This record gives sequence, structure tokens and C-alpha cells, in this order.
Amino acid sequence: MSGKLLVVSHSNPYEIGGGSFACHAYAKAFSECFNGNADICVPAESKVLIDNSISYDKIIRVPQRTLLSRFISLFTGEIDRYSGYVKNLIKEDPECYSTVVINGCRESGSMARFLKSNGIKVITVFHNFERKYFKDNFKIPLIRGLMLFHIRNLEKTAYQYSDSNLFLTIDDLQQYEDIFGPKSINSLIGVFEYKDIPNPALRKKKNNALTFVITGLLCNTQGEDSIVYFFKELYRYLPENSALIVSGLDPTKKVVDLCNKYKNVTLIPNPSDMNDVIGQGDIYICPTRIGSGLKLRIMDGLRLGMPVIVHDLSKRGYESMMSTPYFNSFLTPEEFNQAVKEMSSLVLGNEDDRSLVMESYKSHFSYGCGLDKVKEILNGIIS
Repeated sequence: MSGKLLVVSHSNPYEIGGGSFACHAYAKAFSECFNGNADICVPAESKVLIDNSISYDKIIRVPQRTLLSRFISLFTGEIDRYSGYVKNLIKEDPECYSTVVINGCRESGSMARFLKSNGIKVITVFHNFERKYFKDNFKIPLIRGLMLFHIRNLEKTAYQYSDSNLFLTIDDLQQYEDIFGPKSINSLIGVFEYKDIPNPALRKKKNNALTFVITGLLCNTQGEDSIVYFFKELYRYLPENSALIVSGLDPTKKVVDLCNKYKNVTLIPNPSDMNDVIGQGDIYICPTRIGSGLKLRIMDGLRLGMPVIVHDLSKRGYESMMSTPYFNSFLTPEEFNQAVKEMSSLVLGNEDDRSLVMESYKSHFSYGCGLDKVKEILNGIIS
């Protein structure tokens, strides 16, 4: 592609976490299409080391907003750190970028119209249905109402002024089209790996004691709710001689207290390598029942060839895996019980050929598959 690319991400693509993982993959793929002629915005305060996994020309460290700026933004609606900074870059040199990829409708809604007026192509990646995500995770009543008002306006502006709207799940795409109307520029990009990952060593069961694994952010409303719900409604259906590993970032006191109540539960906070944790298990569980977007933590289980059981809400974006016997979803505790029985039978009968799960996963979620999608998207909007 000709011209120069700017990548704006609400999550630092070099850090650990679901949002960062997705942003890393998109930044790498888009940058590769521009032959590395790209600048990447990251938070100025981030201490993570910048590696060579993404081809880039320059890393732009964007500072936090001042307290005064944050307060004023409650009334102006410019509720992100990047839009004002990027606008100043363009004002200084209107010819510096031909295309801007923006991860997040808050950021895009604050700058898409400005970028378009300067002849710059705008690609917005909608990581979730933003209003629903915000409702589920922000609880201060007065500020919540004001922020939701701004978020709806930002969603609409981003949706209307982008040259390409990209969505992680078909559910999110349909919700935006139901509210703002269908657009020919809407595409399903999904998620994909940011590098080619070799198959891990296959692990066979040596006994009849199953180990289940639950992972994810344990410090926000969504993460805490999933653990509370699991122990209240689902835990009773695990086999008697089984073990459970719960792992994730900064577990809340409620999560810690719940895990400590059960002798067969091991809580591993802030692991240095999540693959090592998940690799100890036999069956991966995602009980997340609130929020929108795609639950990237499920990729961790599939990548290691594990059978997975997910709440019906969390299967979004994994439709390609639903036809395999290794992916099961549930809506009620009774359905969870049935899923546990089916998956346990697979594992204990040594019928869970992990190489089959891995190959099916790679055929839909590999970096090569994602890069092909990005090339097709860019060919559609850039001559």
C-alpha cells in the first residue's frame, strides 16, 4: 500500500491482555500491508519493552490527559487521550498520513470527521458494542449517564465517518446496523494470532482426575461476575475428584475469598506465562455471561488443543468451531452439566485428539488468515 499508516489503539499492543492481543494482531497485519511505513501510538506511561514483532517507523508515546482535561471532557465528549494528540499531529503536517487505523469507537468518534476532512482514510475497529461494555463495567451513576450519552454519539460518528467499519463478531455488527443502519463498508474481521505459533507438545491423560481451567481479567465487574456465577450455579457439576485452576490479572477480594473456600481450587494470580497455567488443565471453561465483543481468553484454550465449554454469550466469534465436538456452549446450569459430561467423556476416553483442535483453530485464527482479511479490506478502500 502507498502512503503512510498511523495505528491508534485503546490498549497498548505490546502489553498482556485480551485487548492488547487483538490490537497487536491488527497493528502487525496493517503495518505489514504498508511495508512497515507506519507509526504506532502507545501510552506514554507504559513500561513494557517495544519489540520487533510489528514493523514500524516510529513509536509515538501519547501522554495521559491532565485532571482538568479529563473534567472538561465530561462536557465536550472527547473522552480519550489520543484524538487531541493526533489532531495536533495532522495540523502540523496534513500530509503525514494517508490512512489511520483506530482501535475503539471512542477514539474514532472524536477524530474520524477531522481526519476525513483532511483527506485521510479512516478504518475503525469496533472491539465490542461499546455502550453495553461500559454499562456492565462502570457503576458511578451520575458520571455513567453522562458518559453513556457521549459514547452513543461517538459510536454514531465513528460508524458514519469511517471508510471501513470492522467488527470482531457478527453479533456486534448486527447491533450497530440495527441502530445506525446497514452500510456496505461494514466487515467482519474477527480476531487472529499476531504470530505463527508452533503446536505445543501433546498431553495425554494419565489418570481419571480431570483438571478444569478458568482464566481472564479478575479485577473488573465482568471478570468478578463470571467467578461468582460459576461458584454459585456451576461448580456443583464438576466431577467429585476433579480440580479447578482459576488464573488471571489482579483478582478482587471476592474472587480470592471464593477460591479459598474450596480445597480442590487453585488460584494463580498474575501468572508470568498463562500458557503454562492453562497447559496444566484438561478442559477450559469460560463462564462469562455479561459484556459484548469477543472473549479472547477462549483462544488460549483452543491454541493448546483443549476442549472448551463456554457460556452462550461467550461463543460469539467462535462460530467456526461450533461444528467440532471440542467446543460446547451452555445457557443454563443443566446445559453446563451436560456439557461437562460430554467433554469429560471425550477426555477420559482419550478421544480428545489435541492436534485436531489445534489444526481446526489455526485454520480460522492463524496470523496468515488474518493478514489475508486485512489485505482484502485495504484493497476495497485504497487504490
